[in-house]
This record gives sequence, structure tokens and C-alpha cells, in this order.
Amino acid sequence: MSSKAKAWIYIILANAMWAMQFTCIKLTEAQVGPIATVGIPMLVTTVLMLPYMWFSGQLKPTSFRFRDFAFLALLGSFPAQVVVSWGTQLS
Repeated sequence: MSSKAKAWIYIILANAMWAMQFTCIKLTEAQVGPIATVGIPMLVTTVLMLPYMWFSGQLKPTSFRFRDFAFLALLGSFPAQVVVSWGTQLS
């Protein structure tokens, strides 16, 4: 398969995942609420990425990259996704 075909497949898959986000929010939010809808996937993803970060040498709590990542996740991405999830619930 050519690299151009792979690029198109990746673009189509990324768009499909983005489009399904709001449908999945509507399905799960009625049962667990907006904080759990956002928090559980973020927690699972973080736990699954920790071994990769450890073995690649990127998991250093004192490193600038780790602090920035934690700061952006806790104060940027998480609250923004909760508000999007809450807005989807209300729509």
C-alpha cells in the first residue's frame, strides 16, 4: 500500500473517531455523567501510556515535559472536555 493511501486511511479514521465522539458522549453520559465520561478514558489512557513513557525514558516527574503535560491535562484538556460533554448532555 502506498504512503498516500495510508495517509488517506489515517485521515478518514481520525475524522470517524472525531465524529463518533458526540454520539458516544450522549450514550454514556446518561449513565455516568460528564466528569466520569471524560475522566475514565483519560485515566485509562494515562495508565496505558505509563509503561511506554517509562521504557522510552520520558517518565521523569521532575522533567519539564512531565510537568507541562500534567498542567495542560489537569487545567486545560480535562475541564474543556467536561464542558463539551456537559454541553452535549444539555443539547
